[in-house]
Amino acid sequence: MKQSPIQRPFTGRPVAVAGMTMIEVMITVFILTVGIMGIYSSLPGLSSARQMSIEMAQVQQLVAILQERVQGAAWSDLGGQGTGNDWSKPRYRDATTPVNPPMVDTSASTSEDLQSLGVIGVGSKVRDLKLYVEYYQGAIMDDTTITSRALFLAKLIPANRLTNFTNASVSNNCAVVRILATWKETVAGNPEFRHEIFIARKQ
Repeated sequence: MKQSPIQRPFTGRPVAVAGMTMIEVMITVFILTVGIMGIYSSLPGLSSARQMSIEMAQVQQLVAILQERVQGAAWSDLGGQGTGNDWSKPRYRDATTPVNPPMVDTSASTSEDLQSLGVIGVGSKVRDLKLYVEYYQGAIMDDTTITSRALFLAKLIPANRLTNFTNASVSNNCAVVRILATWKETVAGNPEFRHEIFIARKQ
């Protein structure tokens, strides 16, 4: 026959519960204060990083739009030859050899304004945004001495530039198109950022 477990008799007195001392409370408050201050101090950095990511996404989208236009445009329209193709005019980054001002968010000239050119519907608000479209002789792709990006970029010099892009100026009916975007981070105004792509385009 099983025996029931022995139970302590009920005395009628409440069981004592241990509480926190004043020192423990002060330590807890201190730790919470430090944590909250740390989170608060990181908010500006998080906001800046978020803004930078938004601006980078906007710039990448603009460059992708121009890339699609370059790839889809008729060969005879590249370089601003066709009506309504001012967006494709040669616009070089090198300030020593200016060829058409870059496209920007807001410009009095319709040939430089991204909205007037139909590239964007509304202003991007990206600080100091500039978009360049540069053309180079396609022959540089056949240069066997180019073994690195640095050597390739070294070939992007006036000697290989097509400042007046026409069918006659491209001897091998092929061109390298560089789309370059530069801007400054809006929140902190950090030094210039760059985003670029290269496209090989045949007639």
